[in-house]
Amino acid sequence: MATPSRGGMIVDSSTPVRSMSAVRAAGGLSPTPTTGQPPVGVATPPSESQAMPRPALHPTVQLAGAAMPPVGVPPVRSETPVVPAAAAASRTTTPASPPPASPIAARDDTQPASIVVRDATPAVPHPAVVAATPAAASPRRGPPLGVIAAAAIGVAVLGYAATRLGGGKDETAAPPAAALVDSTLNAAPAETADTLAASALPAAASADSERVQRARGAVLSVMSANGRGSAFAVDSAGLLVTAASLVPADRRIDVFVDADNTVHATVVSVDSATGLAALLVSPRVCRRCRALDVGQRDTMRTATAVGDSLLALPAVRRNTVTPQPVVVARTTASTFATATSVGTSALGAPILNPRSGSVAGIVARRRGNVVIANAAALRALVATARPAASRLTTNDSLFRTWPARAVGASELTAAEAASFDLAGYRATQGGFDVLAMTPQLLAWRLAQSAPPAVEDNPFEIGAKTPGGPPDPLLEWKSWRAYREERRAVVIFHVAPDKAAYPQRPDKPLDARKGDFYSLTITRDGTPLVPLESQTIHAVGNVDMYRREKKAIPNAGIYVFHPADFAAASATYQVVIVDADQKRRVTMALPATMLQSIAKDLGPWQR
Repeated sequence: MATPSRGGMIVDSSTPVRSMSAVRAAGGLSPTPTTGQPPVGVATPPSESQAMPRPALHPTVQLAGAAMPPVGVPPVRSETPVVPAAAAASRTTTPASPPPASPIAARDDTQPASIVVRDATPAVPHPAVVAATPAAASPRRGPPLGVIAAAAIGVAVLGYAATRLGGGKDETAAPPAAALVDSTLNAAPAETADTLAASALPAAASADSERVQRARGAVLSVMSANGRGSAFAVDSAGLLVTAASLVPADRRIDVFVDADNTVHATVVSVDSATGLAALLVSPRVCRRCRALDVGQRDTMRTATAVGDSLLALPAVRRNTVTPQPVVVARTTASTFATATSVGTSALGAPILNPRSGSVAGIVARRRGNVVIANAAALRALVATARPAASRLTTNDSLFRTWPARAVGASELTAAEAASFDLAGYRATQGGFDVLAMTPQLLAWRLAQSAPPAVEDNPFEIGAKTPGGPPDPLLEWKSWRAYREERRAVVIFHVAPDKAAYPQRPDKPLDARKGDFYSLTITRDGTPLVPLESQTIHAVGNVDMYRREKKAIPNAGIYVFHPADFAAASATYQVVIVDADQKRRVTMALPATMLQSIAKDLGPWQR
């Protein structure tokens, strides 16, 4: 067998590897002739397939009587045992034996070398410190001169060996401990008690301070077709900053001003180079938009250095902000990285310095990677966006959103395997079909319409995928978010009656006999405002229409709040406009449809 590479070494703990000469000498069999085929079953050992863990940069807890390293510097424990002075004096009659040899740990050039006492013995100096102290300075009798000299020589040997293992280059040595101390500790204002208390505690301990609580009120949750994230106010005029990756092509972004209402933000500028974007909302509708300090005049308040303890403030829900402590691991000209990943769920979240109260950075996405843009890039974006925002008109209209209470996961799981009578959820008239889908019916339809899983069989030649036109509802951009977040809403799917679900026509339909344009639902004559609307194709075999150069009939998706249909005695009318002839089709929602909605969404109709 040919010797495998180091990365593909086979490790077998039960059978020792012996050479063929040893096998022949022991009377073994002749070696198996090679077949010219590569070996199979070669696996990488776990010791080589996993990365070596690196110690995280975080403050350590100081033990009683133990030496405390600077903030953000993990201690490096010494391999030389420390003997108290009293114990050393009692052993003067016993000849000292040399300590056992111990391997020297690999040096980490990103951390300064320091020596910490292993146990918590009070007032125990290190041998190197004892050797440097004059004998006349201590009233007690110290250890013998031979013990002191041996300890000093041992420390020197260990330091020399560590230097040799690290390459012996002075220019690659770790920076001094003062460079890893929080850079904003001295720059923080000293006149406030909150700043003094936060500067003496790590970021996790200061997450509930008064300054952090005020900063949480400036962070808002945003939602767009590209996903959900965070934004924070930097101006009292309603200027917000978020991640540029959250701005879709249609530039439609909803900002949650509270748990039940959203406002459509106006996109001011998008900088793909830095991964940041500026939005504008009306300060009248966003009363909790307190502007955060981005250090326009004092850049020292937002400067970051390796070892700084900061706080990420992502909006996990509509009006809930959960601080996440992070520690700066490395910095560049426009970004910095943290020791722990903040994740894509924190896009647009500010990175707050709890000591100074200023924004040190913002979580963004650049070239597909999650990065943290520093305060300098943030200030440049704000300086460009402020003049442009002063010339724009804000949108003051508030829109309702779906209820904060989600439908139970067990209810949706049970609905996927249940059976529904679609006649109680639909109404048909004038060549159009109106299907009202509750979250339970939506989950059932998605379970029925989702394409079946195809087994990946590498030995099958010419594997065929399941045929047939797919469900056109899957063209709706937000269906996955509504299903995964279990939003309690009422969704109306309006389509030509020839393509009404579950029908899937395999031949082109005549768009002149039914092409959807718009939908309006009134309650006692008052129009209901939808939470969301989108026009999709009414059929799944779109390619067939394009080959035959025929118009593709459209369908509509309209989402409403369940409280809009809570009035059982009200009269609901639907007005559908045809796209081809602009004709209007008017129908009344049947009582069976309203009863089906109330049965599924009774707890949310308030």
